[in-house]
Amino acid sequence: MRAAKESPSTMRDRVRPAAALVMSPRGVRLARVAAVLVIALVLLAVAGTPRFARAAEPAVTPYRTIVLLDVRFPTSRGTCTGFLVGAHTVATAGHCLYNRDAGGWAVAVGVIPGVNGIDAPFGRQTATVFDVAPGYVRTGDPSLDYGAITLASDLLGIATGHFEVATGSDAQLRDGEFETAGYASGATWGTQWRMPRRALDGFDRTVLTYAWGTTPGMSGAPIFEPGGNAGTFRALGMVTGSVEVAGHAVEMGLRADPGMLEFYRAAVARPATAASDAPARTAFIARRGRSVTVTSTPMAAAVPIVLQCSPDRVRWQTIASSTTDSAGVSAFTIAPTETLYYRMVALGVGPGAVSQGVVDPDGPDDERKAGS
Repeated sequence: MRAAKESPSTMRDRVRPAAALVMSPRGVRLARVAAVLVIALVLLAVAGTPRFARAAEPAVTPYRTIVLLDVRFPTSRGTCTGFLVGAHTVATAGHCLYNRDAGGWAVAVGVIPGVNGIDAPFGRQTATVFDVAPGYVRTGDPSLDYGAITLASDLLGIATGHFEVATGSDAQLRDGEFETAGYASGATWGTQWRMPRRALDGFDRTVLTYAWGTTPGMSGAPIFEPGGNAGTFRALGMVTGSVEVAGHAVEMGLRADPGMLEFYRAAVARPATAASDAPARTAFIARRGRSVTVTSTPMAAAVPIVLQCSPDRVRWQTIASSTTDSAGVSAFTIAPTETLYYRMVALGVGPGAVSQGVVDPDGPDDERKAGS
């Protein structure tokens, strides 16, 4: 048996923010911490022995709907994982959006679907509108550790598709096998890692426990049914963290329940926000077909870097690649024929600032740094 040994009703009574227990089938009692000990969930991180393999094609369904989150708080910065649940709505762990120790609410969150190292085929949006489950900010209750990000437009969700958040029955959780995938912060930046289908160790009304080897940065990753149904993939839970019990790190996630479903239904129903990305500065003004040089901002030497262009700041195409020189700079010479957006993406650093290259048949030639 893979389910918890206690009955659902018994577990429901015992799972409280103050102190409660869940019994795993291996007989390990998993202590649920009090709200004052929420920090023990390892904010912005989860721990375990890695059992994941790097995703070879994160741009295919459903893995392209799983996003890397570049989270900036008032006093720190980190990464999390999220997953699209609507055309402009991303689900993730609540502590990825609100962290009291990091200054409270996140200032901005970069959302990058299906990224694979320096290849971000669906681009990036920066969001500044987010919410967490009612009561989470006030109490820090681990059972409310989920939140939503509202994007500036539907472009990402239309391009990638999205998960359906659904409740699973006890029988499904007891007998089923599940997958998860996310962006481990200890690995090369922007690399997605998958776990082959595995069973849960235990569950109750709000919590899922497992020994999958989830790693830092994977908070907010979906726990979903493999295979899908007519192209629809159902997320029955979310990776949130781990707790320390008698020196043993116990991985835990949240089970999708009616409260979570209602939260995400309301989040999906909210309209997209006004564009939050800063206006792109001008990288160059050139005549059609005239060669121009775009130069990266300085960074470390010998870093692989690519130049990408986009017509809409969502769909990006790599047009040239190089390595930074001894001064940490790379320059690309191109001959643009139309006005496009440009950015540099450096391995281990991520996408740089977006700038616009203007093609003006009658205008002057003006070259500037494109940024990275």
